[in-house]
Amino acid sequence: MEEDVIIQNEESEKAYGCRNCSSPIIEEGYEAELCKDCREKFAKRPLPIWVKGFFILILSIVIIALSKFPKSISSGVAFEKGLKAEMETRYITASKEYEKAAKEYPDSVLVQARLFIAYAKSGKIREADNTYKLIEGRDVSDRELLNDVTSTMDELDAQYAYSTELSEIVKKGENENSEITLKKLVEYCQRKPDDLLGLTYLGNIYFDMDRYQEAKEVYLKISEINPNLDISRLTLASVYRQTGEFDKAIEECNKVLKKNIESVSAYAAMARIELKRHNYKKALEIAEKAYNLNKEDLDAINTLTIAFHYNKMIKERDDLFNNLKQKNYYNLDVTKAIFDGKNNLFK
Repeated sequence: MEEDVIIQNEESEKAYGCRNCSSPIIEEGYEAELCKDCREKFAKRPLPIWVKGFFILILSIVIIALSKFPKSISSGVAFEKGLKAEMETRYITASKEYEKAAKEYPDSVLVQARLFIAYAKSGKIREADNTYKLIEGRDVSDRELLNDVTSTMDELDAQYAYSTELSEIVKKGENENSEITLKKLVEYCQRKPDDLLGLTYLGNIYFDMDRYQEAKEVYLKISEINPNLDISRLTLASVYRQTGEFDKAIEECNKVLKKNIESVSAYAAMARIELKRHNYKKALEIAEKAYNLNKEDLDAINTLTIAFHYNKMIKERDDLFNNLKQKNYYNLDVTKAIFDGKNNLFK
């Protein structure tokens, strides 16, 4: 009986016709029971303003999300490329990739920390210092990353952190006799035998005075204290170059390249070794490699300038020398003396 009532109700509703105008002719195939004319009227009715506004808001959000999506993907890819390059000890390449990621995510501790390490390992000290300031004092939850940052900072301190006393000795040494400065440095290093920067300056002054054996002993001592300092390896290579121990000189350069295959300083040092061997063409090839890795590195520019000179490429030499002048390169007098035949560094 109840089923009969339901059937009758459904039939009565259907008999009612169009829900809007009561027309008995219903357009088939639609859930809403409307005649054709009413359906067309409803279809043409304008949307309420609030519906349009909501639709525009959603559309804007989608557009903004889609515009950022490719950047997010490219930044992630750049970071992964940076990690891969870093694992392959290609720190210049790594720094370039991390720069791309840092541009999109400047507040990321992870990105900035890896960029700091890549800068430091590739010899971009000013950039490393500026990047370190962005992460200094911030929480680094990744213990391995924290250890990498700390060890990198320790290496930089060993090479560039002056004590007040050493700073005064070096500053006064710019205007006093070399023998006086040497005496002060010897006394300083005797009191502070583990000050690697003090030992480096002592070795350098021995080198500048052509006292290569004494310079060698100092640089070897630095390497014993801390074998990870590239600067001591490369200065030792310079001593071996001047004493004619070329294989040992190349070996020291290769130790640095093993840690950083894109070491501009190591390639520049190797080019100078070949210059000393009078292998001028090979020296030019290596000097160009150093220069192409970092065209802003002044020592790389200077080495290529000298290589141009010995390969009798005078125009190229003079163009680069003028570039060094504009950048106020510290060793211009030595380079000019080489050109004039007054310096026998590579003879």
